[in-house]
Amino acid sequence: MTQQQRIAIGRIIGDIVKADDIIDAIQLGARQKVCEKFHITNQDLMESQKIPFSDAINTLLDLPLRDRKEIVEEARQIANLDKQCTAREAMYIAVMQLCLCNRDALPGKEKPLIPFIINTPTTSKHPGSPSILYIEKEYDGVRNEELMDKKVYDLICSKCLLSGYEFVYIPQMLKEFAAQDEEYVKDVLQFIMPDMDRDFASIVAERMANITTTEFYYKVLAKKLSSKILEKCGNENAMLLVNVNVSMTPYCPAGAPPKYYKEYLCLPITPNGDVLNTVTAYLKQFLSEGPFITPSPLAAQRNMGVNFRFFEFYRSFFTFLLTPPPVLPDMLFQGQDLRDGKYHIAFRFADNEKRIALLPKEYDTLLEIMLQTYRSKKHGMPIGLNRTQLAPIISHIRKKIASVIPEIALAEQYMPQRDGNLYKTQLEKTRVFVKQHMVDSADTQYVPIAEYQQ
Repeated sequence: MTQQQRIAIGRIIGDIVKADDIIDAIQLGARQKVCEKFHITNQDLMESQKIPFSDAINTLLDLPLRDRKEIVEEARQIANLDKQCTAREAMYIAVMQLCLCNRDALPGKEKPLIPFIINTPTTSKHPGSPSILYIEKEYDGVRNEELMDKKVYDLICSKCLLSGYEFVYIPQMLKEFAAQDEEYVKDVLQFIMPDMDRDFASIVAERMANITTTEFYYKVLAKKLSSKILEKCGNENAMLLVNVNVSMTPYCPAGAPPKYYKEYLCLPITPNGDVLNTVTAYLKQFLSEGPFITPSPLAAQRNMGVNFRFFEFYRSFFTFLLTPPPVLPDMLFQGQDLRDGKYHIAFRFADNEKRIALLPKEYDTLLEIMLQTYRSKKHGMPIGLNRTQLAPIISHIRKKIASVIPEIALAEQYMPQRDGNLYKTQLEKTRVFVKQHMVDSADTQYVPIAEYQQ
């Protein structure tokens, strides 16, 4: 076992001990025995406070299954030493069990599903209300048909409600918004943003009525989460995003404030799986840790139908709607500049133009990814056997783009993204142009990438 793995165990056990906001003497004694068992030193414990819970989980993935099961069981025993496992303790244990042990425990006939946990920096130390969000990278007709079935949707919501969770499905949110009184909607929007005039409130309300699940994924979650999800979820399109907790890393450099990380459990849904069974499997694991649940106040009001909810994913949704849409620059593949021999790509904003210089291999790779994203049946460039050679090229391209587009939500749309065995882009093809030499003259001009002839 490596030092980093010992540090990870120290973090996980420490979080279990303090999960109920009580430092129990018996649990402290059990923690000490775990430290002795795995040879965790005081220095390891100090270092463990510098990593979030989610990173600790991911650090342990390389351990043999037997060791991972042993660690989960130690955590479970500590959580139950005081004879009452709290909801937060149960959530931690459920996450550990799914990510470290039962990595094929969720429904899906094609292949074992692999749940994973991710984090994103946040300024808030409050975990928010327990919620489960359905997301998808591309529109999934089967899953949406399932969720639009009122009986299925109500059953999922009821199961979540009785377990203390709120189930969030974007189209259903839109139906709730559409059913509200128009003036009340404007009142709520002006309450959230007092300097908003009524005309802009009408525009926001119209945007609210038209956003899709896929747009929510890329535009609401993209700023912090989508790249991490894409890196880990492979080819799976639909998934559930479970709000886990906020991890704090208090031992920071001298004089610096603590850092907070919002953590989410991702539960992919394979094409042969379904939302109801995947939700049920997670809740079953969660509830198996003890009889501790009472419905949350927010979830208990789900069916009131007369109020806006303003927490977790709902808050992110409103923040997105209230922020004016960014103006995307056009992306221009300019080819080689004979003055310096480098290959350039320009990003043309409304009032200026920014350029990056790439090596020939980098330029060709990015252009090929763009072409195959828009033209091939797979909508992306296969990685094939070039995995090792491509990784540093893609990394350098991403850094170059980030250097001229500092807003990460924008930059991510122009960057090549790993999606299973493909590299692809999220950018609309109407934004991409390539310098084309005209066949019947010596002139060159920019043509839409869809019309570019290689």
